[in-house]
Parts: sequence; structure tokens; C-alpha cells
Amino acid sequence: MAKTLGASTSFSWRSFWRSPLIFGPVALALIISLASLWFTWQQLELGQGFLTIRYSIYVGANWVAPWFFIYLPPVVALLILAINTVLAFVLGTRHISLRYLLLTAAALASAALAWLQFLLVVFNS
Repeated sequence: MAKTLGASTSFSWRSFWRSPLIFGPVALALIISLASLWFTWQQLELGQGFLTIRYSIYVGANWVAPWFFIYLPPVVALLILAINTVLAFVLGTRHISLRYLLLTAAALASAALAWLQFLLVVFNS
């Protein structure tokens, strides 16, 4: 059973990436985060001093922030992905299911933050 989940007798960085259950969520999260950054860059004309980040009355209040704050959700998603990947590698020698949980959580967090980014860009364009 452990062999089918990607565990091997020798655990190295190279063997860590051979499992599709590890490479898949990491690649998916990376693609989603980079697509979110690209979408933001394509849709908004930035370079102004400030950007109005609007929310609906049901979600939160309106506020004005520096223009680079619009890039925070994809950057946070990439940071979560990097931390969870390192933790999955470090903890993966003892807890096989924990590494899959961490990487799946990173992919889900990336998707949620990409949706937030999409809403921010649509409301600000």
C-alpha cells in the first residue's frame, strides 16, 4: 500500500518529485498562482500611486491601498505553496499522508486566493 502512495525505501528530493500525487498538486498550485498574476497584470493599468480596492457591502468595507497590494493574493499563494512543499518534504519521511494533505491544502489555498484575485481585478477594472 505504501508503495502505491509514493513512499520509497530511500527518500530524497528527487524521489519526492517522482510521485504524481506530489507533483500534481504542486504543479496545479503553481499554474493557478502564475495565471492569477498574469491575469492581474493584463487587466489593470498599474503605476498609479493608489488603487481603490472595493468590496461589496456584504463582504467588507472599501479601502484605498498602494497599487502593489493587488498582487498580494497570488504572492501569498506562492508563499503557502513554498512553505507547504518544504514541510511536506521534511515531514514526508515519517508521515506519508501528511505530505499529501499539505500539498493538497496548498493547491486549494491557491485556488481560493486566485478566486479572490479574480474578484478584486474584476471589481477594479
